[in-house]
Amino acid sequence: MMEKHRILFYGDSNTYGYDPADMQEGRYAEEIRWTDRLRLSLGEGWEILDEGQNGRTIPDMRTDNPYLEGLLSGLKDGEIFAFMLGTNDILRTYPPDISVPVGRMEAFLDFLRQRKAAQDLLLIAPPYSGRENGRDLPAQYYKACRQMNKAFEKLARQRKIPYVNADSWHISLAFDEVHFSEEGHRQFADAMREYLLQSKHIRNT
Repeated sequence: MMEKHRILFYGDSNTYGYDPADMQEGRYAEEIRWTDRLRLSLGEGWEILDEGQNGRTIPDMRTDNPYLEGLLSGLKDGEIFAFMLGTNDILRTYPPDISVPVGRMEAFLDFLRQRKAAQDLLLIAPPYSGRENGRDLPAQYYKACRQMNKAFEKLARQRKIPYVNADSWHISLAFDEVHFSEEGHRQFADAMREYLLQSKHIRNT
């Protein structure tokens, strides 16, 4: 019996599927969320695990994180730990300061490399928040997000960790210019599916 490709997606509210227009549940329905769309579109040969959490930042590796350790220990060799973080880190700085998320990501990548082979990791740099030609402050954060993702790419290349910049997928954002719209979830699921099917670092099992 052929084993499944198993991927754990670890991220923030855009992995969780947060709906900024919903003041009660705060989450899109399963049929909208990109993780569930991806699971359905890939089919039986794949197992997609969703570990999104609202407000999550890049883990501070100066402190213990038993939950994260548990997630990693639950993955076998060849199973992928994919992570998309950084948005909350940059949005919590004012004025935007990329040294905060970049420093955290560098420590996080080194932590992960001690526990997983490089080819079993996937760094997904998040779509940029704000708008390039928007109001002054959103435009500042947009520029900072772009710089942050370039720095993430450099860190990943140095460690030979697979990297993808999700902003290149032109994801549609909701009115808050941070969270995916319903269309954005569809776009992300479609783009991630194509990436996984074409990716050379996904092992054949």
